[in-house]
Amino acid sequence: MNKFNTKLIRLAAVVLFGVSLLSCNSDYEYSYLYKELPFEMERVYGPQIPPRSVSIEDFGGIGDGVNLNTSCFAEAVDVLAQNGGGRIIVPGGIWLTGPITLKDSVELHVTKDAVLLSCDDMSGKAMINIIDASNVAVTGEGIIDGNAHGWGSQAAHLVYIEDSEAVMLSDCVFRNASGVTVSSVRSKDLIFSDIAVKSFDETGDDALVFDLCRNVLLLDSSIEVGADAVCLRSVENLIVDNCNLMHSNAGFAADADMTGVIQNVSICGSRVLSSNYGFKFISMRGSGAVVDGLYIRDVVMMDIANAPLFFDLYDKPKATLDLEYVPAGEATPTFRNIHITDMVCSDAARAMYFGGVPEKTIENIVIEDCSIVAGKGADIRYSSGVTLKNLALVQKDSLGFVLSNCRNVVMHGCTDSGRGVLPTVSQHNSENVVID
Repeated sequence: MNKFNTKLIRLAAVVLFGVSLLSCNSDYEYSYLYKELPFEMERVYGPQIPPRSVSIEDFGGIGDGVNLNTSCFAEAVDVLAQNGGGRIIVPGGIWLTGPITLKDSVELHVTKDAVLLSCDDMSGKAMINIIDASNVAVTGEGIIDGNAHGWGSQAAHLVYIEDSEAVMLSDCVFRNASGVTVSSVRSKDLIFSDIAVKSFDETGDDALVFDLCRNVLLLDSSIEVGADAVCLRSVENLIVDNCNLMHSNAGFAADADMTGVIQNVSICGSRVLSSNYGFKFISMRGSGAVVDGLYIRDVVMMDIANAPLFFDLYDKPKATLDLEYVPAGEATPTFRNIHITDMVCSDAARAMYFGGVPEKTIENIVIEDCSIVAGKGADIRYSSGVTLKNLALVQKDSLGFVLSNCRNVVMHGCTDSGRGVLPTVSQHNSENVVID
C-alpha cells in the first residue's frame, strides 16, 4: 500500500461521521421551487458524498502558480474513488493544472482563497471533466479560472458534464473560459447553486449549455457573459430561480440549429440586464425542434437592445407579413404553451416578437400582468390561442399591437402608451380577435 493510501485511511478514521451537506435530507430543501407550476416536474436531489477528506497537498500539490499539479489531482481523484469517494480540499494558493477528471462520489472543494488556474496546454474537452459519473460535486468559494487569454486560438470548456447524474456546482466563481463555461450533455439531476460566471469579453462562448439534459436546477447565481447566458438545446424539467444574467446576447436562448425538445421550463424571480435579448428562442423549417411548456414568472429586464421576448420559427428576414406555405411534417418546428406573468421590462428596442409559420403557428401564448417600455410595440405573427391580459405597453412609436395571420386572440385589460386606454391594434389576415 503506498503512502497516499495509508494517509487516506488515517484521515478517514478521524472524520466526523455526520451527514454531508450534499446528502439528501428528509425535508426536501427545494420544495418551494415546485409550488404553483403549471406542469408536473420530477424533484432533483443533489449528490451524496462520503464524509472523508484529503488535501491536494497530501499528494504533492504546490499552490504557487508555477508548479503544475495535473498529476496530483489525478492521483487524489483515483485514491478517493478507489476507496468509495470523498472530498479533495484545495487550500489557499494558485493551483496551476491541466485537465481534471472527477469520478464517482468525488467532490472537488476549492476554498475561498484558492484559484484553480488552467495551464496553457489543455488537452481534452475541458479543464474539469465529469464523464459517465454519478454523485460528483465542485464546491467552495474559490475561483476556477480557464485562463482564456493564455490559450491563443484554442478553445475548451471550463466544465464539461457528459452522461452523468447527480452533479452539483455550488458557490464557486467560474471565469475566463476560452469556450463554453459549463456544458452539460446527456445528463440528469444537475444542481447549479450560488455560482458566478464571469466571461464577459471576446474570448468566451455561452455560459451554460444544456443538451439532452433532464431535471436541472439553476439557483441564486450570477452570470456575466458576452454570448448567451443560458443556452437550451434540449432540456426537460428545468427550474431557474433568483438569478442575475448580465451583458449577454440573450439571457435565455434556443439557437436556430436546435433540434431537440425543450419541455417544462420554469424561470422565476430572475433578472436580465444590459443584454440584446431577454428570451430568444429561434428555430427554422427542417429542424424538428419542440418548445412545449415555458413558464416565465416575476422576471425583471432592463436595458434590452432588441426585445425581451423573441420567439421565431422562421429565422429569416421577413420582407412581408405573409410567408409561403410549406406542408408540415415531422421536421416542422413546434412552439407552444408559453406562459409569461408578472414580467417588467424597461428600456427595450421593441416589446416582443412572436413569429410562427403558415403550416405551424405558435400555439397557446399567455402574457398577463406585465409591463413593457419599448421603442416599438408588439408584433405577433402566425400565432393562435393568444391571451394578452392586463398588459401595459409604453412605446414611442405608433406600432402598438400588430396581429398578422393570427387566430383566436383575446386582449383583456391591455393599455397602449401607458395612457390607460385601449391599445392601438393593427390586424392583417387575422380572425376571431376579441378586444375589451
